[in-house]
Amino acid sequence: MTRVMVLLILMLSGCVSVYGQGPFTVTTKGATAVRLGDHTAAIITDPTTDDAAKRTAFDFGFVVRGNGVRKEYAFFDDRLEFTFDFDMANPAGKSLRVFVPLPVDAEATITHGRTHPAPPSQVKVRGGEQSDARSIYDLKFGVQGPLPPPEAQAGALFPLRYVSVRAKDYALSVDVHPGGAISEDPSYAELPLRMYSVLPTAEGIYISASLSAGYARFPGRIKGKIIFYADGRPFEQVHPFAYAAEYGTLEKHVALDFSPRPQRRRSDPLPFATEAYDAQRGYGWTTDPADLKAVDTALGAPIHGSHVGSASPGAFRADVPPGYYFVTLNFGSIDEPTGPMRVSVNGKARLERIVLDAGRYLNRAILVKAEGDSLVIDFAGLDGASWLLDGLTVEPLGTLNEDFVFTRPWWHFDLGAGKR
Repeated sequence: MTRVMVLLILMLSGCVSVYGQGPFTVTTKGATAVRLGDHTAAIITDPTTDDAAKRTAFDFGFVVRGNGVRKEYAFFDDRLEFTFDFDMANPAGKSLRVFVPLPVDAEATITHGRTHPAPPSQVKVRGGEQSDARSIYDLKFGVQGPLPPPEAQAGALFPLRYVSVRAKDYALSVDVHPGGAISEDPSYAELPLRMYSVLPTAEGIYISASLSAGYARFPGRIKGKIIFYADGRPFEQVHPFAYAAEYGTLEKHVALDFSPRPQRRRSDPLPFATEAYDAQRGYGWTTDPADLKAVDTALGAPIHGSHVGSASPGAFRADVPPGYYFVTLNFGSIDEPTGPMRVSVNGKARLERIVLDAGRYLNRAILVKAEGDSLVIDFAGLDGASWLLDGLTVEPLGTLNEDFVFTRPWWHFDLGAGKR
């Protein structure tokens, strides 16, 4: 069935732009207002702006692009997708903020919490009533990666996953974690479970996206995707496999931190450095371990605090049944540049050229198919450089129909094809 939509663009006094389609409209002037019918669904405040940023309109949305700023609003029949990337030289103290008002007749359900030591919990909040729900940290259970952002350390619920609101005459859901089950793994992408926190108040819900304390000292990006659903659908409907990797049948085959240090917390990936492939264990290096070097960096954090590397090509094997898998690879070092380097899987180049300055990191998840009984991942330096690898996770695919990263485009609009 063909979907037909109309984009409304009105230029009002004071350079206010109103973009509308389907159930949502967006007004841009200073803070961005998202409206659902006659109701203000959210107010979005950016961590940084560029007064010279250019707006480009498309058939079903628009893009704002400037110096260190890229935002995209894509309108659909049932949802609004807000995708953002803020590149900041000094991200400390800066947050993307989303305020979701709660009328007195509204009730919100907030899904939040870490996978360890228990599945995330849900908190009910009513409009006009002050909630005393706060996060309590017991570090004996461990926190993968750096400490949470400042808002969470001050007591805000963390990490936030999902908010659904039901009022007398409208319903709304806010999904800050659309990557699905694969994003439950802290080795994935931009660490979404380290970024979002939420503070419920009598007036509404304050959502913050901030770089965690361990990384806010360095140049970095606040980037992600927030989906607003117009029908208030529950978390379980959007993410039916959200906890499968931890509590269901989708067991991890491999989750490794290439570190010479021992495992500090039970929730951390398994330390693994230069050990050779072992058939009983089911994974390891098939190249000579003597050519590999494990390095502990000054960052001192799991995954990105250490790496293994070599000036010679390296190959890692993981035994798996035939099928589809997510392979997450983590790169970067605080002490030295990375690459240029190339990564191949089962003889096919998947990451052609990786180059990172010291203190910059890249986390890349790729979808691979195992025809036989193993995955073989090859690493090679280019132009005379060495290669390095911080972490590796291999997980069986059980969520293709849910996972946003692999089944739908992250960015919807080509900036070279704007209509206005």
